[in-house]
Amino acid sequence: MEAAPRLRLWGHTGFRTTLLSERARVINRLQKVLDDSNLKLSAVATDIVGLCARAMLAAALAGETNPQALAGLARGKLRAKRAQLEQAFVGQMGGAAALRAE
Repeated sequence: MEAAPRLRLWGHTGFRTTLLSERARVINRLQKVLDDSNLKLSAVATDIVGLCARAMLAAALAGETNPQALAGLARGKLRAKRAQLEQAFVGQMGGAAALRAE
């Protein structure tokens, strides 16, 4: 393999590694904010940045505090865990926690 394509490939690989590290850092920070707010979404949903979890978090950030309404946003396999989701959303996300989550 010639030097130029190899260097380009290394550059792409390094960039991808950086992106994956940044994504993991953001997810860990979100998890910390949720734990600080006593919202135990990760105990129920395996992917806290999945489609359903993002919809629930967006509603919580928009001011929705009703656990039944937040759990009602569940789709697919999460619908079977609706009671657990209601328990997970008993905490409150307000003030500084909401700002950090945005």
